[in-house]
Amino acid sequence: MSDFEGHKWPHVSASQFKTYSMCQRKWHIERFSGLPRSPSTPGQILGTNIHTVLEKYIRDGVDFPETREGEIAKSALDLLPPQKVTVVEQKINLTGMGMSPPLIGFIDAYVPPEHTKDGIPEVIDYKSTKSWKWVKSAEDLRTDLQMLPYAAAGLEIARSHDKIRISHIQLL
Repeated sequence: MSDFEGHKWPHVSASQFKTYSMCQRKWHIERFSGLPRSPSTPGQILGTNIHTVLEKYIRDGVDFPETREGEIAKSALDLLPPQKVTVVEQKINLTGMGMSPPLIGFIDAYVPPEHTKDGIPEVIDYKSTKSWKWVKSAEDLRTDLQMLPYAAAGLEIARSHDKIRISHIQLL
């Protein structure tokens, strides 16, 4: 556990890294002010619901519901990993690389190498967006402060492999 300005800090998340890199003041207020978090926006709630639909489809084989969330999730059908063999919401704990406190997070989906077409393990992250103008480019993703730790964690999970595929599925 790290100590920062008198606050005990047991771990950090990739989203905290991103917030810090964009605005250190916002990060500090969110972490240490004790102020309540802003309520979720309708877009955030929709994104959470889409994630839930995708998780149930991939992990349990549950059909897409006939809802807005289900229709949006279904639009990615051709990109989704195999059902019932993909690990959904894989918890990661990166303590190496001299990190203190450790990075804790959840990978949306991890496909073991025996279930990919080319034997390369795959980490998948889902993002929903209101507009394509917010979609990250391939170049943005190469240096994304969320995707890099996910790649490192994927390599840690697939210890016998020296490659990992990182997929970022963006849903409108």
